[in-house]
Amino acid sequence: MNRFIYIFFLTVISNFSFSQETYKVIYKSYPNNGPVEKTEMVTQSKLKYLYQDLDEAILSLRFELLVNSDKVSFKTNDIIFHNQRALRLARTFTNSSEEYYFDLQNKTNFIKKSFLNEEFYIENNEVMEWIVTEETKQIDSLTCYKATTTRSFKIKNEIKQVAIEAWFCPSLSIPYGPKGFYALPGLIVQISDDKTTMVVEKISKENIQIQFPQVKKIMSKVEFDNLVDKKKEDFLENKKNEKSFGY
Repeated sequence: MNRFIYIFFLTVISNFSFSQETYKVIYKSYPNNGPVEKTEMVTQSKLKYLYQDLDEAILSLRFELLVNSDKVSFKTNDIIFHNQRALRLARTFTNSSEEYYFDLQNKTNFIKKSFLNEEFYIENNEVMEWIVTEETKQIDSLTCYKATTTRSFKIKNEIKQVAIEAWFCPSLSIPYGPKGFYALPGLIVQISDDKTTMVVEKISKENIQIQFPQVKKIMSKVEFDNLVDKKKEDFLENKKNEKSFGY
């Protein structure tokens, strides 16, 4: 397989055929550089108690990719965990707080995000540009090929480009993976960003329907970013007024 760039649009992806059954892929995660709680950033922090049980929470998380001929969804499964603060932090650390939905029939997709206890639905027009290499490795019994790309994140009003490394399996002709990544000629078996790695734990075929949330409005990414900025400004202004009045 020669080194080349894959640029697939959703309209192309929708032409991939699947059986009427739903593929269910469960992923697990782990930190790239060992236990987070043992890093110098945490051990030297005066707030290190906030990170208690974080590593256990990250290893406990499970993620679910569902794929059939009509729909695709990806989300973090609900789990029972003894430290809810650590669980929330684990979802943030693994960048898995969002849910991704692809409607292959209508050729649309969107992301579900929560912000200040509200749910928002944002259109997802991200185009995947992959560099596929000849490098291979075995993940369990699967022969996988390495591919790389980048993804943009908005952090404190700045755009950060994060390098992404994926390992996909051509023998599993499912061109999707975790966290909205798609457009590789095979299932993404393992994927890493700058902090964590997700890897397949179980693959099965099931006779289930993929449920989408009831959506009243889908916002553009610009609209959502503007809304977040406005709510942050309102929050800071309210805090300033409270301080002025001695609250």
